[in-house]
Amino acid sequence: MDQPLRIGVVGLGMGLWHAVACLSVPHVALVAIAEPNLERLKRLQEHATNNLDEDAIAQAKALTRYDDYQTMVQHANLDAITLALPTSIHYEASLFCLRAGLHVLCEKPPTTTAPEMAEIVRTAQERNLAFAYVRQQRFEPRKLAAREMALSGKLGTITHAESHWLRSRNIPWRQGWGVNTSQGGGVLLDLGIHTIDDAWFVMGNPKPISAFAVMHSAFKFLAEDRDDMLYPYDADDLTVGIITFDNGASLSTSMSFAGNRVSAQDLETDGVVKSSEWLKLGVYGHLAGIDVKEQRVIAHHKDGVSISDLAIPDSIADKPQGFNGLISDFAEAIVNQREPLNSAEQAYHLMQMLDALRESAETGTSIAINTPSPTSC
Repeated sequence: MDQPLRIGVVGLGMGLWHAVACLSVPHVALVAIAEPNLERLKRLQEHATNNLDEDAIAQAKALTRYDDYQTMVQHANLDAITLALPTSIHYEASLFCLRAGLHVLCEKPPTTTAPEMAEIVRTAQERNLAFAYVRQQRFEPRKLAAREMALSGKLGTITHAESHWLRSRNIPWRQGWGVNTSQGGGVLLDLGIHTIDDAWFVMGNPKPISAFAVMHSAFKFLAEDRDDMLYPYDADDLTVGIITFDNGASLSTSMSFAGNRVSAQDLETDGVVKSSEWLKLGVYGHLAGIDVKEQRVIAHHKDGVSISDLAIPDSIADKPQGFNGLISDFAEAIVNQREPLNSAEQAYHLMQMLDALRESAETGTSIAINTPSPTSC
């Protein structure tokens, strides 16, 4: 690139890490911040001073701050923007920025429904703009290596995957919007988007065709003594679901904000709980399976079972990881006019799965997922 890509970041809560990555990635210039809280900008500048190089420190000190993203879009002369706003605002903010001619990277979930996401896909395509959603976990080497192994056929035919994120007690209150349905709260949209996307990504993103789920909102009594709740606790805090795909594979998933449970390891600690949450991610084929979290490959042979380490090729290990990987891929997609790894169309199908799981829980029936191109919706 002759000139660095000029990026602005909206919101320095979760967006702090967007900004740090923009300051760290080559050929990207962080030029503006939309954040009304000046203390958050100071936190970013302090982080840069303590952790980043001189160029990044200079960028952080020179940032122009705006109170809102609309003003920043109008005046900051940006090429692209990253949005780290509350979930309920993602849809309107993404459309505003796309219609202003900016490439957009939006925090998860990118919208609250699939029809909203379909409109974003159409808008981005009509304007030849890149849209990506934040799933920095896709850039973990073990997930990229597992996906490469699955796509290469080394697992054989993928039959099933499982992905779980379970918390014993860790509710994201956020003054109530983290547990309020109208504000995009609830465990399905908060943690479920991670569990589902993790497995779906490693499987190679097959097209979903059906979903079944049950949901519970069992811990709202914990909100009774809180005085910071601007919104009522009415969202799900436990969701369990299964999704099927057009290639015959299935995915089982569960997620919880709270539960009277402990991990298998903690069952042996005589009442001492080491962790308030635990995760599991596995993808299985007829030739072999992968425990992605533990980086193990399991294969059955006529003489028994072999367990080996999941190898991380140098071509993957040398890539930027986490938020740096996300921002690098987003910038490269813009420059090379290609789809980001976390593409808008994948975001649409992901939202279809989330919509279908919620509808299934509300109706008590399995829900068929139609997978036309979002541009035809």
